[in-house]
This record gives sequence, C-alpha cells and structure tokens, in this order.
Amino acid sequence: QRHRWVSLFVLAALDCWADATSECPPLAQPRCFDEEFTCERCCDTRAIPVGDLSCWLGDVTFATCCGVTNLRFQASMLVPAADHLYVPATCPPAAQANCFDKYFPCERCCDTRRGAQGDMACWPDSTAV
Repeated sequence: QRHRWVSLFVLAALDCWADATSECPPLAQPRCFDEEFTCERCCDTRAIPVGDLSCWLGDVTFATCCGVTNLRFQASMLVPAADHLYVPATCPPAAQANCFDKYFPCERCCDTRRGAQGDMACWPDSTAV
C-alpha cells in the first residue's frame, strides 16, 4: 500500500514531462547542459525513455541531469529503510546504465529483496507499466 502511494507521489511529480515531451523537466540540473546539448534535446523521451543517448557520458546521465535522481531522493524518504541488506545485490545483465547514477545504482534499484520491482524509490513510473 505504501509503495503504491510512493509511486503515485512520484508519478504526480513527473506528470509535467511524463507524456514524452521535448520540454525541459522542472527538476533538471542546468549545469548538465550547454548550447549543443540542451536540456530539451537531452531529456526528450519521445524516442526512448532515457533521452538522447549522445548526451550521456560518465557521471552525466539521464537520471541525474533530467531530474529523476531528485525525485528518487524525495521518494526514498517515504520508502521503508533497507539497511538490513548488507550483502550487495547483483545488477542484471540487461540493465541500461543510463537509468542509474552514483546515488541510485543498478544494484540498489534492481534489488528484489527491497520489493518485487526492486527499490520503489528508483522507479517513478513503475505503476504505469
């Protein structure tokens, strides 16, 4: 029940660009973008869910730059702690690196010990699937 509420909270926050738009998300990080790699271009999810792949390199990722990490931090405050998971999880081979960042790595987000869909704070759109 609480996980569903968290998902709905994050979905509401994402609503302004969840409809696959080329507009810059309100929580995007301006320091990630320049004249060539604009927020509107890089965060455009109309083609694929992680924006324009040519924009992302190293720590410059869709999750961090387009505001998903900020939403994940907000949602993580509402999800029960999982401090009891001392042994790290393994990232699935098919995971897309651009979905994760240093704060919410694949091993955390895809850890099914945190729930059937992994860490719910990582999946702001999981109820829409």
